[in-house]
Amino acid sequence: MSNVTFVPVLTTPAGQVLTAANWRDAGVNIASFYLESLLIKPGKDYLQTLQSVKTFSGWHGDVVLNASLPACNRHGRYLLRSPYDGSKVTCTLDEVLTLCMQLQPEHLILPKTVRLDAMPVFPDNTCPYIPIEIYPENIPSQTHGIYLSSADSVALFFARRDALHALPLYISGEYDRETMQTLSASGALYFETDKPASDALVGKVYCHDDVLILNDTVFATQFEVLDAQCNCSTCTQKLTRAYLHHLLKHTPLLCQRFLMEHNAFISQKLARFMTV
Repeated sequence: MSNVTFVPVLTTPAGQVLTAANWRDAGVNIASFYLESLLIKPGKDYLQTLQSVKTFSGWHGDVVLNASLPACNRHGRYLLRSPYDGSKVTCTLDEVLTLCMQLQPEHLILPKTVRLDAMPVFPDNTCPYIPIEIYPENIPSQTHGIYLSSADSVALFFARRDALHALPLYISGEYDRETMQTLSASGALYFETDKPASDALVGKVYCHDDVLILNDTVFATQFEVLDAQCNCSTCTQKLTRAYLHHLLKHTPLLCQRFLMEHNAFISQKLARFMTV
C-alpha cells in the first residue's frame, strides 16, 4: 500500500504526548488537528486571532484541519461541551467556514452540513475534502477530494468509484487490510489514525514482522532493539526491549515517548499496522 500516507492526530491525548519536533523526528510531515478540539482548547476567541494553525501549534509540516463537527442543533448551531469544565462553545456554519479559511490548512475536511452550492472559494494552497455522503453527481470543477469516515461511507464510495476514481481520498477510522488495499489502488490516499500513538501508550509496539506487547514479562530478558530493521531514534539509540519493558513499568511517560516515536516512524513504511 505504497500510496497510503499516514496522518497522526495531534489533538488527541495520545497525539499530544509528543512535541512537534518529536513527530518530525519520527518522519511525520503531515498532521491532523480536529477543529472540535481546538474550539474547546485554546478556544474560539483565541483561534479567531490567529493567522494559521501553525501559529500556535509549533507544527511546520502540512496541516489537515478536520472540521467534521457533530450535527447542528435545531437552531442551526454547533454546540460543543468542554470535557475540562463543562463550559459550552457554540458557532454557526458561517463562523466555522470563516475560521477554516483563516487558519490556512493545506487540507480541510468539510462538515457534512456544508452547502456545496454556497461553499466559499478556498485558496489555491487549501484542498477541501467533501464527505462522500453529501458529494453530488455534478459538482463544479475545482480542486477537491473525498472524505470517508465510516464503513458506510466506504461502501458508498465503492458504489460510485468509477465516477470518483481520479479524486484524492482522505479516510479516518479503522479498516481491514483488504479495504485499505482496494482504496489505495484508487489513487492518492491519506489515512488519518490515532492508532499507532494510542497503541504505544499501552505498550503495543510495531515491528516489520510482528507486534510486540511490551508489558509481557518475556521481554524482561530480551536485549535486542525493538526492530533490527528500524532506523527510528528509539532503535538507533540501541534502547533494548528489556530496558523499555522495565521503563514502561516504572517510568511510563518517558517510555511512551520512545514507543510512540518508534510506532510513528515505522507506520510511514508499513501501512498494514494502521489497519485492524
